[in-house]
Order: sequence, then C-alpha cells, then structure tokens
Amino acid sequence: MAEQDAYEYAGDFKTNKQPRWLPALYIHWLKLFPEPFKWIVVPGLFELEDEQVQIEKIVLTAFQMLDLLDIKKTEKMFMPHRLT
Repeated sequence: MAEQDAYEYAGDFKTNKQPRWLPALYIHWLKLFPEPFKWIVVPGLFELEDEQVQIEKIVLTAFQMLDLLDIKKTEKMFMPHRLT
C-alpha cells in the first residue's frame, strides 16, 4: 500500500477488496450518504474557543470554487460515491 498511488490503491480496493476490513466500512458509509448529517454532542467534552479562523473567507472561497464547476463536477464533489 505504501508504494501505491491513489489510483492504484483505489483500483486494488475496488477489484480485490483490499484491505479486507475496508469494503464493509465503505458499504456502511455508502448507505449513510443520503442521510442528513447529525452532530454528536457530549456536554463538557470540549470547551468552545475562539481560534480566530476566518470562516467567512473560507465559505466565500468554497462558493467561488463551486461556481467554477459544471453540473457533472458539482455532482461528483457532493456525491463522491457516484464516481463510476
């Protein structure tokens, strides 16, 4: 695996189901893709801190990038499991 590039690794995964534990996890996540994301909140686990992250700039940049994509590329961006 350490000597494979991303395409070789993906090909080995799709063809040979390697590594063995990953296909079951992949299939499980495929079933969850259509469901809306649900936050997991454990009170007191983390404290909120102001990290000075420029959220507005990140969101604006993401929307600018999405504006550059055609419909097919946009679909692949949001539904990566449909790359076949």
